[in-house]
Amino acid sequence: MNDILDILRSKFKGIIAQWHDCALPHIPVVTFHNRKVDTHIKPNKNDKYYENSAYVSWAADSDLLQTKQEDGVLSILIDHANYHPNKDLDFSDIIIKDVANFALNIFPEISKTTKYKKLKIRRLVSGGIEDFDPLNPWIDEFNRKGLPYLEMVQEYNKADIFISTHHESVGLALLESAMAGVLVLAPKTFINYDIISSLHHVVFEGGVIPWQYVVAQINPWKSREVASKFTWDSIAQKMIKVFTHGSMPLPANLIIQ
Repeated sequence: MNDILDILRSKFKGIIAQWHDCALPHIPVVTFHNRKVDTHIKPNKNDKYYENSAYVSWAADSDLLQTKQEDGVLSILIDHANYHPNKDLDFSDIIIKDVANFALNIFPEISKTTKYKKLKIRRLVSGGIEDFDPLNPWIDEFNRKGLPYLEMVQEYNKADIFISTHHESVGLALLESAMAGVLVLAPKTFINYDIISSLHHVVFEGGVIPWQYVVAQINPWKSREVASKFTWDSIAQKMIKVFTHGSMPLPANLIIQ
């Protein structure tokens, strides 16, 4: 790997497009990340890596992801547990218990004063997705076996709330759910600020979700409108601006708007 990086640093004259941050001094790097500050590598603002980095954000498929929430049904989608719960912060256990309490003790009261008369809770688990039983709020480590994307799209499209339970580097699940008109929930500081602040969202502390406030914030059209700047067409336009900028290297820490 180091040999490849050495060759790139010494001979490559173009622009590298990448998903995550990577230190490649003297080479213009376009990163698909909705963040303005590199949190993986702490660059010196005077070095060539910082000068050559351009962030064009990530995107969601606005044709597949649509607002298809069911009338009268409050639909909650819970993200999977962390891959390595012993190595990183993971609120899955606390959030699962909080959601169970909501289903058993809070939603019956909310249903009396809102349009939501039925509650449906789904959660991602190893190898798929399942209905959540509030009387059996168990949690297990996620083994990276996921769903086919089109099945996941159907889950996003019907949800009103998506709850992130752990740190997200890219935040693609949040962006995709928001594009489908979903209100995004996340523990405070778990999601990079540049990601979460770009979406219709609520953050909470201590694993305790302010449910009355959250339900009042549900607005599928607002969620989709806020996320609409992250379509693939808009990201392609940002890339074109980078690739046709003219002179090299790129301006210091260029953020393509």
